[in-house]
Amino acid sequence: LRLEMAAFAGIDKAAQYGLQIINDVNPDTSRYYDVKGNLFRGTDQWDEAAVCWQKAIEIDPSDEIAWFNYGFFLTQMEQKWVDAEQHFLRACEAFPEERRFRAFLGDALFFQGRKSEALKEYHRALPLQGGDSQFEESLMSMIDQCAKL
Repeated sequence: LRLEMAAFAGIDKAAQYGLQIINDVNPDTSRYYDVKGNLFRGTDQWDEAAVCWQKAIEIDPSDEIAWFNYGFFLTQMEQKWVDAEQHFLRACEAFPEERRFRAFLGDALFFQGRKSEALKEYHRALPLQGGDSQFEESLMSMIDQCAKL
C-alpha cells in the first residue's frame, strides 16, 4: 500500500513526498524501483532514476516500463547513442514484438550517423503493433529522413 501511495504522490506532482514514503517500503521488487525511479525523475534527479530503472531490469528483465524509462534517459536526457543502441538491442531481444523498442533502436543508430542501419530498423518496426498516432507520424518522419540521405 505504501508503494502505491508513493506512486500516486509522484502522479500528483508530489515526488519529494513520494520519496519519503517509499523509504518505508521493502525494496525487493522491480515495481519498487520503477516507482522510485519515476519519483527521482519527478525531482530532476535523473542519475538516481537511471540507477533505479537499471535495478528494476536486473530484478525483472520482463519489466517493460523500466526498459522504456531507462531508454528514455539514455536518449533524451543523456544523448548517449551508443549506450542506447546496446540498451535497445537487448530490449528488442526481450520484447521482439514491441514496435517502439525497434524504432528507438533505429533512432539510436540514426543519431550516430548510421542512417542505412536505422532505416532497416524502422522498416522492421512497421509491421509490429504498438504506439499511438503521434508515434506513427514520428516513425514515418524518420523513415522519410533516412530515405532522403
